[in-house]
Amino acid sequence: MPGFLQEVAADLYDRYGDDISSLSVLFPSRRARLFFIDALSGIAERPLWQPRWTTIDELMSEISGLRIGDRVRLVTELYKVYSEFHPESFDKFYFWGEMLLTDFDTIDKYLIDADMLFRNLADIKELEADVSYLSPVQLKIIAFWANFTDETSLSEEKRRQTMAPVFRTSRERLRSLGMAYTGMVHRAAAERIKAGGFAFPESRRFVVAGFNALSECEKRLFKFLSTA
Repeated sequence: MPGFLQEVAADLYDRYGDDISSLSVLFPSRRARLFFIDALSGIAERPLWQPRWTTIDELMSEISGLRIGDRVRLVTELYKVYSEFHPESFDKFYFWGEMLLTDFDTIDKYLIDADMLFRNLADIKELEADVSYLSPVQLKIIAFWANFTDETSLSEEKRRQTMAPVFRTSRERLRSLGMAYTGMVHRAAAERIKAGGFAFPESRRFVVAGFNALSECEKRLFKFLSTA
């Protein structure tokens, strides 16, 4: 039984034949692209030009004008901001930094209002009575920070109260350096699309393959691609 990418390759080759080279195929990762290339090579009846390949991160970077930074560099830059609020050593911070980047990434990919989320997080005791108005993604972030046991000398309450300024200032710092984490790139691309500040050449046709459980940024991108 053929796999998903083999089915996609066969369907596109049946539809477009040698004209498949005019397409841009959008994948969630480079790994998916490699399997697709292998599948198409086994289906094609003769040598042909491959389609143009891109991943979701590469396309979002193209639209936003931001580049995704190295993970260690991102944590290091985040620490420079975080240490202005909490006098903590980098060794102790690195664990927090990884978690913060993951949460910041989710906040941006799902276009969450960060100020409201962190205000809710700071008032977590009041929230315990009613959290029905929060989205599943917001609940996931808040539940983690609410139940996490503080293993440092810092007050967990103080840590929660400073998340909003750390979030805003770290994003400003990264943007000034011309880099970003993945979610920040996706959000900048989604906002540019919404503002009407980006357009692809009319000759560029996209095929989207292999995505599920779309983030809000991805939904906005795919809607744009379907009408561009």
